[in-house]
Amino acid sequence: MKTILITGVAGFVGSYAVSEFTKTGARVVGFDRHESSSCHTHLGDIRDRTVVNQVVEEVRPDVILHLAGFSSVAESWKP
Repeated sequence: MKTILITGVAGFVGSYAVSEFTKTGARVVGFDRHESSSCHTHLGDIRDRTVVNQVVEEVRPDVILHLAGFSSVAESWKP
C-alpha cells in the first residue's frame, strides 16, 4: 500500500485529492495549518523545516503531493 502525504490538505483541492487517492487503496496523510475532515492531519506550518522533517520521518511517504500555498499574492507575503 502506498502512503501519500498531502501538504495543504485542508485547502480547496486537498479533499478531492484525498478522496481520489483513497479510492486506489492508498494511505493518505495530510499536513496543514488547519485540521482536515477528510484524513488524519499533522498540524504545522510548511515554512517550519523542523516540523516538516519530523512529519516526513514519521509518515515515511512514498509520494508527496505539495498543495500548500496561498492563492493570493498579497496574502502570501504576510507573516
